[in-house]
Amino acid sequence: MRITDQTIKSLILKSTKDQSKKYIFHNIGENLWLRVSTTKSAPTWVFRFCIKDYTQASGYKTGSRTIGKYPTISLKKACEISDELNEKLKLGQSLLVNESTEQITLLEVWKNWIDAAEIGETYRLKCVGMFNKHLAKFANTPLKQITDKIAWVNIIKPILDAGHKRQAKHVLGKLKQIVRFARETYIIDFIVFDLMKMPSEYRVKKERTRTLEKEELTKFLIALEFAYKEQIIDITNHHLLKLTLLLGTRKCELALLTKDKYNKATSSIILTETKNTDSLTIKLPNQAIVLFQELMEAPTNSTYIFPGIQKHHSHICIRSILYNLHKVTKIADIKDLCVHDLRRTFSSRLTGLRYRLELIEKATNHRLQGTAKHYQHDSMLDERFDMLQKWANYLDSLIITPDEK
Repeated sequence: MRITDQTIKSLILKSTKDQSKKYIFHNIGENLWLRVSTTKSAPTWVFRFCIKDYTQASGYKTGSRTIGKYPTISLKKACEISDELNEKLKLGQSLLVNESTEQITLLEVWKNWIDAAEIGETYRLKCVGMFNKHLAKFANTPLKQITDKIAWVNIIKPILDAGHKRQAKHVLGKLKQIVRFARETYIIDFIVFDLMKMPSEYRVKKERTRTLEKEELTKFLIALEFAYKEQIIDITNHHLLKLTLLLGTRKCELALLTKDKYNKATSSIILTETKNTDSLTIKLPNQAIVLFQELMEAPTNSTYIFPGIQKHHSHICIRSILYNLHKVTKIADIKDLCVHDLRRTFSSRLTGLRYRLELIEKATNHRLQGTAKHYQHDSMLDERFDMLQKWANYLDSLIITPDEK
């Protein structure tokens, strides 16, 4: 079949109607694919290839190279670039635009990685923030020059010296991803830094397990309502923190929620900007419906349900959420609590209330593992709603007002 611009437009229209996946790939020609986002991003031309490599267990190595956005890069131009890349591939040459892979910079690799990565907008924003904060100073440095010593002394160790072990672990992990991407995509024949391991004295020995026990949970809820009533925190931050605990969502999933994702008729929301890129529909308990209605009726022109305090056209910033959570925990006299601990409390308490693991995992939008995989394509919408409503009622029962004492 001859591919035309009309064919491309039809594929894009068809793909955007399918909300079951974050991205849909369409094969246009030899190794040329069109990646269509089912949300808002512009379609992207991607060159995906497979070459023989007997150092791999499978005998093959796969990779990809982002060409550009459609229609900025036309169908004709994408085909021309694809033909050039196929020719380079047959000759065993680098797939970089540059003449030599010796000069591949960290920024070049980063941009191609972030464009090609099949990740949600929430995680994408985190990655961009991490790059700007910790890696941007080496943006124009050839990747070949970023040795173990440079990476350790100039990037990782300063983060560790500031006491941020977990953040250092994430930055190191991202560097490793960038290096692997460079090796696979550009078929580089030199060894960039040796994917070093964190020295044992700096390793994060244990994953965070902090949750609120019943007494602390009660104190937190009372402090949250007090802070809101006394105007210590505003409606946006109060409702986001309350809904994080009610629904077990990630803070960024709510922060990026737009008004068109709230359905008043069905009393539900759909999360599309998720960490694992799997959208999730949530049928809201009565307590959450009240909060969403108040947010929708708030006087703002923002497309976001949780607008920014200063930049109303944007969404609420993470720093604002953390700052306001600190205000609440100070009132409640609760130590060492972060926003994600509310989500962990949601899972932990529901497990204690003897709800099925696959139901809780589905509610928190985790991909199911092991025998629970059988439930992966079951939305469990009504079962989740029943659990969320009982959980919301349970939280209400914990709040003891002065009149009830």
